[in-house]
Amino acid sequence: MGIHTCEASPSGDGYVGIGVHRGARIASASHGGQVLLSTTARGLLEEETNSFATRDLGEHRLKDLTGPERLYQLVGDGLEVEFPPLKTLDNRPTNLRPQPSPLVGRGRELREICELVAGGARLVTLTGPGGVGKTRLALQAAAELLDQFRDGAFFVPLAAQTDPELVLPAVAQTLGVTSAGIQTLEAYIADKELLLVLDNLEQVLDAAPQLAELCSQGDGLRVLATSREALRLSGESVYPVPPLSIEDEAVELFAVRAQAASPDFELAANVETVRELCARLDGLPLAVELAAARIATMTPEAMLDRLGDRLKLLAGGARDVPERQRTIRDTLEWSYELLTDEERDLFSRLGVFAGGFTLEAAEDVCDADLDVLGSLVAKSLVRHAEGRYSMLETIRDYARERLGGDLDDTAERHAAHMLALAETAWREKVERDAYWLGRLAPELDNIRVALDWLADHDPERRLRLAASTGWAWLMLSHLREGRSELEAALELDGGDAWARALALAWEGQCAAYLGDSETGLRQETAALELFRSLDDRLEEARTLGLRAWANFFGGDLASARKDAEESLALHRSLGDPLEITNAISTLAQILVAEGDVNAVEPLAREALETTRELGSVRIEHFAHHFLGDCALIRGEPAGAAPHYRRSLETAVEIGDRVEIFTELQGVAMALAGLGRLEPAARLGGAAEAGFESLGADLSGIAFWTELLERYLGPAKTQQDSEWNAGRRLDLEQAVELALRPE
Repeated sequence: MGIHTCEASPSGDGYVGIGVHRGARIASASHGGQVLLSTTARGLLEEETNSFATRDLGEHRLKDLTGPERLYQLVGDGLEVEFPPLKTLDNRPTNLRPQPSPLVGRGRELREICELVAGGARLVTLTGPGGVGKTRLALQAAAELLDQFRDGAFFVPLAAQTDPELVLPAVAQTLGVTSAGIQTLEAYIADKELLLVLDNLEQVLDAAPQLAELCSQGDGLRVLATSREALRLSGESVYPVPPLSIEDEAVELFAVRAQAASPDFELAANVETVRELCARLDGLPLAVELAAARIATMTPEAMLDRLGDRLKLLAGGARDVPERQRTIRDTLEWSYELLTDEERDLFSRLGVFAGGFTLEAAEDVCDADLDVLGSLVAKSLVRHAEGRYSMLETIRDYARERLGGDLDDTAERHAAHMLALAETAWREKVERDAYWLGRLAPELDNIRVALDWLADHDPERRLRLAASTGWAWLMLSHLREGRSELEAALELDGGDAWARALALAWEGQCAAYLGDSETGLRQETAALELFRSLDDRLEEARTLGLRAWANFFGGDLASARKDAEESLALHRSLGDPLEITNAISTLAQILVAEGDVNAVEPLAREALETTRELGSVRIEHFAHHFLGDCALIRGEPAGAAPHYRRSLETAVEIGDRVEIFTELQGVAMALAGLGRLEPAARLGGAAEAGFESLGADLSGIAFWTELLERYLGPAKTQQDSEWNAGRRLDLEQAVELALRPE
């Protein structure tokens, strides 16, 4: 047990502060049954009259690698007196240098790295971009592992080395094996139980074969290396070091460093802003530390406002750290200078992407070569996961800065690529709706960047891109953004009439979902007139369907039915089975609202048959939803539940959060009708909070409002605490609850 007294700040379920970490390290130095006290804790003990005494154990370096701490053992009746030497850094030979502060977080990474080394891995290489904390993590892992190595753990800094032939001499010098001595380095380590930490190997990678030979010399030797890319040796265990988790580790690191710079800083008063700031900094430890160091002269809110120039903001590091770590720019410059000309060129051009990119996009926009791209991944400047490549935002900013005069050319190619992607998606959306929504969802950041660039360079193509993306904004529930982008694009005088009509149609639909049916109807009508003037009967039929939905949201069921029937008739004349089924779905929704369940049920089952033959996840989604509605209207909640659950599954598949929250309400009503008020109330609260977050307003749909009051009203009244608990659920938790077997 360890006892330490300090000031700490509350955070979530616990406390943060340097003293909290110090207390944990004091505890870890003790043995079972032993109680250790810090100097401050001992002082408080002696101020009170009590039966305890203390034994001075002297100064010890704890495994947090900070300065020595004088420790005392608590002595008293019932406590053991004699123990082995404390578990500190003083028990083994080491040169592990003191650190200015304890390591924050990284519990999982430390455990996994120590397990690799203790499990027999001779060479473990920590990889990752500059500033991710590889060196600090390696030092801490070495401190944790020290007791397992009879002959100690030694740190070998290699950042200043550029000649691979000097790496082994640097190791020998650290261990005290000189060329003037009798023993060679190989002979020295042959019978040693030794841990070596080789730091910053990326600029001397050609020394890798010599290191492999060294690792084979002694059974008791283990090497823990840090490098921005793997050494690519047989037997090497590569451990990619991730950024800090945002929710706890990054926020705690900011708080600890901010309190060191300004003791008056209070995390509790700034936690949401700090969390957002850490997220914008990608959880990169060096970036978080540099931002926290500004706290004496800048609030977290001011830092957020200045992140547009983050490379300038993230400067001013401590003078006693290596020069390359004093600013983010210096850290990235170190990596950039180690690249070949081909790698530098591609790295800079990739900065044009936002939110990641595919290999095809990199080839089209940047003339990327797969081997060169792979090398940037290996050097930790680009990340690759699940078929997409990405850069941390801080690295991306540096890449764009390096692009310089080539920015316009690369941005033009980027915008052209995004326009081609969006227009292809639009053409194929009916036949492959789920596929294209899945393709476009991760590209929305890229589309935003392309729209911004086109706004200044080619407003007509901006209108085309916005128009082709309108359906995706709506179906991915980016309602406010979709409306705003489409409104801005429509400010262009003239332009392509077809693109203008399409933009009007989808702006109107976003407005209707947001509760502004008046604007929705006006824009849908203007779009309809334009498509008719262009003699585009397919888009005329589609827009009639969209206007039917706008009337539906506004509560004008007669006009909605008239538009839906006209849309269906026109689609039947054009003959596309999926378009016809989609129009039937629109009409079915209006019939449900009118209470005509006998007409709706056969239409919904017909739609399900069509989707089995031709495929359309969205049509399947609505068909199950309507069947659930019919069951509830008939007073059959047991029959409604499976349909709403299947509808929820399809809504999750296409990523439509409006429909997800609607199906959560459907499942909630079914559960309430079955007497399960607690989960019903939780799901009702989750859906309510979800709609609020989107700005979606479905209050004009009278039949749905009546069903909610009929089934969920009692649950909300009788289970108020469950309802509020549901409002705090995240989307994944709410979906899991709704799909949980009864």
